[in-house]
Amino acid sequence: DFFSAADPETFRIELGRLLTAFFDTTASATGLDFNVATIEEEGALVFSSSFESNGWAGDLVASTYGTGSNGLPQEETGNENKGWSARSVLESAVPDNRTILTWDGSDGQPFRWGSLTMAQKADLNSGAPLLGERRLEYLRGKSKSEIAASDPDEAKYFRDRTYRLGAIVNSTPRYVGVPDSGWPNDMPGASKYSEFYNSNLDRTPVVYVGSNDGMLHGFRATDNDAGGGEELVAYVP
Repeated sequence: DFFSAADPETFRIELGRLLTAFFDTTASATGLDFNVATIEEEGALVFSSSFESNGWAGDLVASTYGTGSNGLPQEETGNENKGWSARSVLESAVPDNRTILTWDGSDGQPFRWGSLTMAQKADLNSGAPLLGERRLEYLRGKSKSEIAASDPDEAKYFRDRTYRLGAIVNSTPRYVGVPDSGWPNDMPGASKYSEFYNSNLDRTPVVYVGSNDGMLHGFRATDNDAGGGEELVAYVP
């Protein structure tokens, strides 16, 4: 849109309208991934991510596809669609029960206050001494109102967020299921690729995506009937 800045009142009104439209936008800045080799396969799950500039929430959505009357892939509708919304499933999770991990410089550790290094605690306390533990609880998913229930004075430092899952920008979902790389057995290494393949035929399918809540999330990549969309793990770098 173009408008003249010669009239300050018009400029103010039009700029306000554009900003409102921007903050009401839901957009995607990533690619797609699938749980099958081609989308033509029956029961294919397609994973797509998005962000909302109003509140900076995000979502990872799985949709099931079948073959349409024209013989082309078509998203299933109604009860036939066995997809899910990761952010909706995550909203029902108990923050303290989530499996969230971090790194202490030598080993993986639970993302809990008692497992952090002194340097990590200092980072979380930055700018507001002794607030670090509350910040960790907020990052794990506690809401501002839940923090206020135990300490109203500390709750003022946190914003009301619409969803726990942060905006997903420039992070394409990555599906990991049965190994499918097809490495030859004659590649150098201590074991054959076929041994790795056979030992992981039954591993839980997971779709990974990074979001602006500071985490890499791993969600169960099955259809809704099989518990799809459940967060299995998250990692804070």
